[in-house]
Amino acid sequence: MNAPRITREWLDQWKGITVEDMVPGAAYQLVFTLKGLARYVLEPGILNKAADYLGKLPLKVSPRSSEWFQPGELECRIGSCWALLANLERERYPWLRSGFILPLQWKSGCPHHPHLPRKLLEVADDVIYRLKEQKGIPEDRSWGLHPDPRLNLDGVDLSEIDWEFESAWVSVAGGLFLAGWQGVPRAGIFASAGFGEDGIKQVDGLVEKAEAVVELLGRGWLTSAQMFVCESQAKELRSHLEAKNFAGLEVAELPAGKNTIKEILKEYLYALEVPPDKDAPQERRGEYFLRIPSRREAQTYYRGHIFPDVVCKLQEKCRENNVEITHLVSVPSLGYSITELLIAGLQVRKLLLIVVQEDSKKPKSPSMEKERERLQREFPHLEEISLVKIRLSCSEDRDELLRQLRDSCKDFLENVDPRRVAFDLTSGPKMLTLLLYDCCPPGAVALCVMTDFDEETRRPQPFTEVFYFWRKE
Repeated sequence: MNAPRITREWLDQWKGITVEDMVPGAAYQLVFTLKGLARYVLEPGILNKAADYLGKLPLKVSPRSSEWFQPGELECRIGSCWALLANLERERYPWLRSGFILPLQWKSGCPHHPHLPRKLLEVADDVIYRLKEQKGIPEDRSWGLHPDPRLNLDGVDLSEIDWEFESAWVSVAGGLFLAGWQGVPRAGIFASAGFGEDGIKQVDGLVEKAEAVVELLGRGWLTSAQMFVCESQAKELRSHLEAKNFAGLEVAELPAGKNTIKEILKEYLYALEVPPDKDAPQERRGEYFLRIPSRREAQTYYRGHIFPDVVCKLQEKCRENNVEITHLVSVPSLGYSITELLIAGLQVRKLLLIVVQEDSKKPKSPSMEKERERLQREFPHLEEISLVKIRLSCSEDRDELLRQLRDSCKDFLENVDPRRVAFDLTSGPKMLTLLLYDCCPPGAVALCVMTDFDEETRRPQPFTEVFYFWRKE
């Protein structure tokens, strides 16, 4: 049996009929024709009337069909995306919600679902074209937009619905980005904006769409939510929500401009994607780390989700090389600290930090005293942390610098077996690296950690670390 086609003519059977005037039998017909779509687009009063009518009939419905009479919810799975839509013909169709959420899903290796509205599929095709053009998704991989399984659109044909779907562009694009990354979207993150040659475009019906999200908050399905809109529309929408005293929905901005789509949507995509957990494949975690916009938040994710694996890799390398270290001499680096990796991986008991004095004209780095306190808190197995400050410049006498370093290292390494000592030559100026190697006593380990760097973010590419060890003769 062919799926019923939902057309303008079909909708006009109930043109102008309010929820109060809709007879229960007509409400029942609407629900059983629209199937799972009904719970997302019909006014709650229509669902209630249809449920009452069904209760008086000598019929048994399947558990799946019984869900059609309850307000819709959203599932978060790979490929999921949610289009916010507004009923801009409220007087003509008062039984349709003023704003509603259409749950969709991207699938790889298959065409679009034929029952989705053609205008929505035109948006999907434009998203695919633009993302492939900007290398946001692989060019050799095909994608199809499908309805969420809860809509049951195998039995309902919406292809001829002539609603406008331009405002779903960002949501559909966000879903495709995450699908390509094998990422899962976070519940409560929505967007409503178009996209064109000049970047993000304004859309209509933001108030109605925002109120659809507020309804989810009111039902307790969400505890908080964000709605990303064109930055030129954000202020007005915030004012409306404040006037209505709607709490829990934050309005976020999509910036104007002609940057790449990925750059324009980066804050939205970061909010949308659920961070891969510690057990996720290393490739997923590494790629997510490089997508985090904030450097500080990237460092936090690195510490909790990547650092432990790198520590294990270093420990395995130590076992292979029969290296057991108790004393470490290291130059602290800003950002993703090699020193911390070595402290954790080598399980050293004593640490000597060689701190390069900065030029007074440059911005000051965080206090090394505070850094020492932080390291002591985070690595309680450290029995001692010593600091040596040294100023490097072309005018400094090399022999004098070497003498200073040797004196400092001598005090630190007194009565220590050199085979239990490591000199970290990874960070710091090249001159200091050479001086430290000269300070390294025979039998001690000189080590270096190498990693690939991402050119765009200037961050280390996780899990590319290579550890080099040399025993000084």
